[in-house]
Amino acid sequence: MKRINDFLDNASLYAVYLAFFALSLPIVFLLLLIFNGTLPSMIMVSFLICVFMSGVFTVAIYTARLNDKFWKAADELTSKIDKSEDVGELISYGRELLEVQKLALGGPHYNKLREMKAVLDTKLKYLNK
Repeated sequence: MKRINDFLDNASLYAVYLAFFALSLPIVFLLLLIFNGTLPSMIMVSFLICVFMSGVFTVAIYTARLNDKFWKAADELTSKIDKSEDVGELISYGRELLEVQKLALGGPHYNKLREMKAVLDTKLKYLNK
């Protein structure tokens, strides 16, 4: 299982696509052949199904990689903000927050960004007094 996870985390998306396509094509072909029985049409149908399924799977892997990248960057920035007591550093972390914001994909990411922004603004407000 670890080898599969390492492959999905580190391999290029083309390799992930081709691996899933190569694994799913014989399975889909045999299932369609068993249930339908006509060989020429099943070759084309199984090919098209595998092309579509491989694309969906590859997009899911890509999105998971982006998600991991966001949470890693957000956790690092959160720890930096929590440890910082200097106004200059906090302002620079505000710029880094904009970079992390570019990685956000959806609801939980935007909630984390709002939380980080609130902590950053509160610390800047009380350190400036």
